[in-house]
Amino acid sequence: MGMPPVGPPLSLASAGADASGASARSASALRRAITNTSSASSSASSFAGEDVVYLVCLHGCPYTSMTWAPCAEVVRARRRMAHGDAGDSTRTPASGRMEIVAIDLRGHGATTCDDGDGAVTFDPDVMARDAYETSLEVFARLGHSRENPANVVVVGHSMGGAIAVRLAGLLETAPYDRDEDEARVMSLRGLALVDIVEGSATRALPLMRAFIEARPTSFDSLKHAMIWSMSKGGGTTNAHSAAISLPSQLRVERDDDGRERFVWRTNLRATEPYWMSWYEGLSQRFLAVRAPKLLLLAGSDRLDTALTIAQMQGKFQMTLLPKAGHAIQEDDPEAVTTALENFCSRFVFSRSSSTPR
Repeated sequence: MGMPPVGPPLSLASAGADASGASARSASALRRAITNTSSASSSASSFAGEDVVYLVCLHGCPYTSMTWAPCAEVVRARRRMAHGDAGDSTRTPASGRMEIVAIDLRGHGATTCDDGDGAVTFDPDVMARDAYETSLEVFARLGHSRENPANVVVVGHSMGGAIAVRLAGLLETAPYDRDEDEARVMSLRGLALVDIVEGSATRALPLMRAFIEARPTSFDSLKHAMIWSMSKGGGTTNAHSAAISLPSQLRVERDDDGRERFVWRTNLRATEPYWMSWYEGLSQRFLAVRAPKLLLLAGSDRLDTALTIAQMQGKFQMTLLPKAGHAIQEDDPEAVTTALENFCSRFVFSRSSSTPR
């Protein structure tokens, strides 16, 4: 099965760690983050006179930053339509524009990291610090500063939601262990969680063990990997999205006889000790964020008690996409992009709107 040519999300970066556990960023990944930025957004100065918000998108496990590429395609396509002769400007936020920054979290995608003895930690606090440090570097290199901070909406899917709420907390509290000006390169304008709720996530953890046991360790070809993912693996049923996202989750190894096989980049078994820490207290952390909040779900049955009460009190905006599966951003990137555009239009670009808190 061939993969269609596609550009990456509007910015790509990788987060990792060195052997001592300190946060580190891959120089090559950061160069890619800058050079892959779209020509219309190669620097902060490109946005003179415009209201811009960056969606800092964090993937779930075992996805990569490329899970957001279908949404980035939609953003770019709508921008071309809005500025073309026959474009419909109503399909983008009327008072501003969105840019997507997608990060490979440690142990996923193109990251390389070692926390000692060849192991990789999936501690959510460490991963959030990775994302924080990487984002600071990217936005500083894009020309943002305390006087011209990047307006950021943090978006997290599944496990990435656990990292997103922690990253949002770091942005709101501005850590005291670094230069004040550097810490203010970003300004948190919103938080969006994609199909992740504490109650349903913790209840599903026993099923994850069975899934890991049934998961093939390798594939003879990308075509076989695609067939398994779309039929038995719980991945997206959107073939276009799968062709973009799935290859980034695999790497090529050669058998002793020289034959190629495709193996997973992320060791799911190594993540198991961290599962509960990803999701315990997630609802409380989400509701504690002061910035406007969006919960994007595939079904209302995923709400737990705390979120049900908070939603009735108007503390966050909720959007349902019942026709999508767990990987909503891959199943229906058009609808996800629309939901994020509407959220930004109402709570980020429009200063007069009431804010859910």
